[in-house]
Amino acid sequence: MGSSRSQCRHSLRRRCHPQRSRTASALLLLLASTLLLIPGSAIPAPANARETPPADDAFASTWARTDAPVASGAVARTWMWGPTPLGAPLQEAYAEAPGGERTVVYYDKSRMEVTHPAGDRSSPWFVTNGLLAQELITGEMQVGDAQWEPRLPAEVNIAGDQGFPNGPTYATFHRFLTAGEHHNLPARRVGDLVRERIDAEGRVVVDERFAAYDVRAIPDVAHPVRSVAAPFWEFMTSRGSVQIDGALVEDTLFPTPLYATGLPITEPYWAEVSVGGTPRDVLLQCFERRCLTYTPDNPPGWQVESGNIGQHYHQWRYAQPPQVAGELLFTRAHQDGQGGYCTNLYLINVDGTNERRLLPDFTCNVRDPRWSPDGGRILFTTDGDLFILRMATMDLLRLTDTPDEEWDAVWSPDGTQIAAHRSDGGLLLLQADGSGERLLARDASSATLWRAVVWSPDGDSVAFLRQTREPGSAEEDARWAVVVLRVDDAQQQGRVLWEVAGARLSDLVWTEDGRELLVSWQILADGAWSNADYFWYGGALLAVAVDGAEPAVRHLAGCLLTPPRLVCVDGAAEAGTIWGTFTPQRAPDGTGAIVLTAQPMFDIPEPRTWRVIGSGGLFVLDPATGAAQQLTHYGGFMPGWSPDGAYILFQHRSFMHTFMTNMVAVTSRDGTQQWVVARDVWDPQWRPHIVTVP
Repeated sequence: MGSSRSQCRHSLRRRCHPQRSRTASALLLLLASTLLLIPGSAIPAPANARETPPADDAFASTWARTDAPVASGAVARTWMWGPTPLGAPLQEAYAEAPGGERTVVYYDKSRMEVTHPAGDRSSPWFVTNGLLAQELITGEMQVGDAQWEPRLPAEVNIAGDQGFPNGPTYATFHRFLTAGEHHNLPARRVGDLVRERIDAEGRVVVDERFAAYDVRAIPDVAHPVRSVAAPFWEFMTSRGSVQIDGALVEDTLFPTPLYATGLPITEPYWAEVSVGGTPRDVLLQCFERRCLTYTPDNPPGWQVESGNIGQHYHQWRYAQPPQVAGELLFTRAHQDGQGGYCTNLYLINVDGTNERRLLPDFTCNVRDPRWSPDGGRILFTTDGDLFILRMATMDLLRLTDTPDEEWDAVWSPDGTQIAAHRSDGGLLLLQADGSGERLLARDASSATLWRAVVWSPDGDSVAFLRQTREPGSAEEDARWAVVVLRVDDAQQQGRVLWEVAGARLSDLVWTEDGRELLVSWQILADGAWSNADYFWYGGALLAVAVDGAEPAVRHLAGCLLTPPRLVCVDGAAEAGTIWGTFTPQRAPDGTGAIVLTAQPMFDIPEPRTWRVIGSGGLFVLDPATGAAQQLTHYGGFMPGWSPDGAYILFQHRSFMHTFMTNMVAVTSRDGTQQWVVARDVWDPQWRPHIVTVP
């Protein structure tokens, strides 16, 4: 074994493990001048839909039924569409429409559509209003009867003033629609009081103040899984003055109770919203097409209103991404021509333009790409070996060529060295040109598992995670350790800073001063706490001292499990904002801020049952104060900072009609701007500022 590995290490013509030869050999044929463009695969900045002249009076007659009496002053009640259209009719993509486009008109309160212009014009469904609420909540834009385009859920306040931090957004309800059987609340029974209050983070609590309004639940016979609040059902079935063929008549406001709203997709909840700068309590409920609000203090006729979902949807669909300079690196799978798939490296502008493939079609199994600190080289693995792609010349340098596999490879801060784990047990260190290979902290035991390598800010040490367990033992019996190792000492095995059992550690990050390591600590729930034998969930962000300072471990964010309760950094579990923390990343601007992913909060009222009581998402945390700002209410994972710290990339995965579509998206640091850059991607990395390499 030793001699064959030695021969392989010095061979430039062949490999000693032929099962991995096709990809690696092909990579070495890459020519410097080759950049492969993928026409149509990038997501362009949203362009305005094509305008079309108003050629159909069906829109006008649909508007007139409910809103002409309001406009003329004949009745005093809420608008169902709005005073006027938001603009000219548009042509939007829809697969089943003639030519693949249908005519739509936007109003404040909704969008009208004519999908089949040759259909029965006397039918109330000749003009429809879209499933706008469902699209905004799920983040999936419908472009056909069974076709959807995955986007991001809308971080837009459902009711009241935009930007009010306490008010729920459409994204707040994303987890409710994707959590399956674990949605927040079951349908209420007939006559139940509606007393539950929801906040922007999706936490629901019973607030007895709202019992005084005596709002009761009425079951929707068309949708037994959800109830409808009585004021909304009364409005949906109400009668009044409507205009038909130019004449005012007494009739139902809507042809059918569900015509304007569609089916309910959430339960009704009380919420605090801002109206003209003044916080107010309102009842809200989202249906497929619209979200309705009930304000008991409003005058009759205006107590139940339809939110401005037409405005919100138009903004969500047509907003242009900001002009942000930069490029993102990612991997994507493509067909290899032999019935299988290969993963390749891609580069794309942050605004979604100019996507290009970096490696040949036949490249396979590309994983874990990492930019060099100067932004001029890409380190990655393929078939378990390490390679570097030099962007200036587009040539490849192979760093390793052994039967063993390397993973978690990372650059030193100055870009001169590389550290990685190796499958034969140990930490591999080598120069960036492939020379000077050393294997440290060697442990070939099958009971040892290595994870996460990170360099200290000064480049003198590396830290990593080590899992050990006895052969045949269960995963929950393993011990995890945070280990730090000086790279100039080839003999040492590393210094254990902290060790824990009954939990799992991940995601190491050094603090800027090099005095602490941030680590994600995950809870292991056994069969008494979950619906399976055991599973990992929740957890906390901990700071482990490197220099022996006390306390050795600080609890920064999230919740630690001390059965039968969760101990959170800010009190009881019900009050915790962040409780399941993953993938922390330190801001590059010297502020010390940490962006991290937080799971939605769960309540475990009794063994083997749990329910979602929070939205989760991306947070920016100040480790010094513990203050956190939530950027997304629909999830997001694997975040990474832009070089200037102004933007954060992250991944988002759709769960409804476009199941498991993985996207890379970008948010501004304050969460006010969010857009999708590319779809079907993995391992996104923001390219560092390019520095001239001598």
